[in-house]
Order: sequence, then C-alpha cells, then structure tokens
Amino acid sequence: MSTPLTIRRATLEDAATVADLVERAYRGEASREGWTSEVDVIGGRRTDTEQIRALIAAPDSVVFVGVDEGRIIATCQVQRHGPGLAYFGTFAVEPTIQGRGLGRRMMEAAAEHARTTFDAAALEITVVAQQSALIAWYRRLGFVPTGATRPFPAEAWGATPLVPDVHFVVMRRPLAEPGTSAAERSMMSTDRTN
Repeated sequence: MSTPLTIRRATLEDAATVADLVERAYRGEASREGWTSEVDVIGGRRTDTEQIRALIAAPDSVVFVGVDEGRIIATCQVQRHGPGLAYFGTFAVEPTIQGRGLGRRMMEAAAEHARTTFDAAALEITVVAQQSALIAWYRRLGFVPTGATRPFPAEAWGATPLVPDVHFVVMRRPLAEPGTSAAERSMMSTDRTN
C-alpha cells in the first residue's frame, strides 16, 4: 500500500513533533508496532526537542520531514561531515506505517541533497550493532559496513544499554548520479572498500 508523502525541510516549530516521532519509532511500547524498535536493546530516551531544534538550526545540517495530510509521519537529517562526506541520521517513520517505502523515499531525498548541496561523494550512517534487520535494510539500499565502530553514548538522555556490547556499526554508500540502481551503488561501495 502506497502512502502519499510530501517532503519538506523541518522548521523549529516542528521540533517537538519530530522528537516524539523518533521516540515512537525506536523506544517505548509504541515502537513495537514497527520493525525499528530498540526497546529490548536500549532503555531511556533517544532524543528530545532541544536536540532536534539544534539539528534544525545547525549550519550544514538539514532535517527533512515527510508529511501526509498535514501530519509528520517520517523524518531524517543529513549533515555535511567533512570533505566529500555527509552523515545521515535522526531517521524515523511512524511505526504503524513502516514497510510502505516511506523510509526509502526520505533516504533518497537526503542523499540527493547531500550530493547536490554538500557535494558529497558518500553518505555515512551509524546503526546499533544489534539492529540486524535495519543493517540488512541499509545493505539493500547500497550501504556497506566500513569495518569501523563507534561507542554507544550511554550518558545521552539517560539511555541505558539493556544487552552487552551495544555499539554503532559505521556504514557508507557512494552517492552516484540519479538513476543508478541499488545494485550498482552496492558494487561501487564494494569497490571503494576493498
């Protein structure tokens, strides 16, 4: 089932709604309705309104929202992360409507912005290592693990790992010209990491 989606830049007035959406997608019982839930891996908050406001206001950072009938149902952020590199994060889709291609559409909007506005040649993400379904989904979109990991910032918002060895896996995807298929992007990622 296809869900209509208008993608636009978030405003500071959207910050609380975006923070609530991210919380519903990853933490708490509502997140169990989707497949991105971290509720059995990490306790505590994932973000808050002030952090989202800071991302919206930061230089070289754009928070996008996906809107259907005036309601924000998806979000993501893309930020310049160094020469030729952009970072993709703060990514969430309303749990009850995950699996309808909304995440892919948000990702492609962010990738296009990174390529054309930040002149990025690659998009980087970090994913909780225990999120195997999410890692597999990113692989299908052309991301490959770089071999690097990053520690989990347990001090953030009182977040508490509920299982051993919670950390982030770093993944990257090359940003090719529009029309390049996921399979072609995957091949280019493999070429660049070997």
